[in-house]
Order: sequence, then C-alpha cells, then structure tokens
Amino acid sequence: MSDFIAFNMNAVSNFLYVLTSNTWFFMLLLSVIGTITMLLKEEVDDAVREEQNII
Repeated sequence: MSDFIAFNMNAVSNFLYVLTSNTWFFMLLLSVIGTITMLLKEEVDDAVREEQNII
C-alpha cells in the first residue's frame, strides 16, 4: 500500500512540475477543459430544447 501511495504522490508531483514549467501545456489543458465544458453545456441545452418540444 505504501508503494501505491508513493507512486501516486510522485505522479502528482511530476504532473504539477510539468504544468508549472511549461506554459504551453498549461494553456492546452485549460483549452481542453473549456472545450469539454462548452460541449457539455451545448448537449444539455439541446436535450432541454427537445424535451420542451415534446411537451
């Protein structure tokens, strides 16, 4: 169990280091999160519109 925790702590530390040392990677991550959020919002809006048309 301690090996598993150490492995995950190392992975998180490495990921944080990559984010802080590479601005392009950080900007790419933000754009991916924004794109996913906007696509989910569009999907929810379409579902609500379709339900309103049924009623």
